[in-house]
Amino acid sequence: MQWVFLVAAGVLEVGWAISLKLTDGWTNLFFLGVNVAFGLAAAFCLSQAMRSIPVMTAYPIWKGMAIIGLFVWETWIDRQPISVLRALFAALIVVGIVGLKTSTVPTP
Repeated sequence: MQWVFLVAAGVLEVGWAISLKLTDGWTNLFFLGVNVAFGLAAAFCLSQAMRSIPVMTAYPIWKGMAIIGLFVWETWIDRQPISVLRALFAALIVVGIVGLKTSTVPTP
């Protein structure tokens, strides 16, 4: 169940970052409220995941998922240009996430 919380935290972190951009420098109060809600929900889910997943595994996976989520968002939704190098480095982040997940030592 902790891995479900970790994935949820990653998705919520993407929502947090996108809504932060939409606050327009904290001038749009609606998106500021959305931003706070996403941030609190992401922190809650991450804290639940860290109950059994070590911090040195959970935190980088959480951040990596957020980075890849934002990369996908900006590439497909915002139609930002992508280069071969950007795609390569994004792929390396995915490799790191998979490596951390598969090399996690279970806690007793």
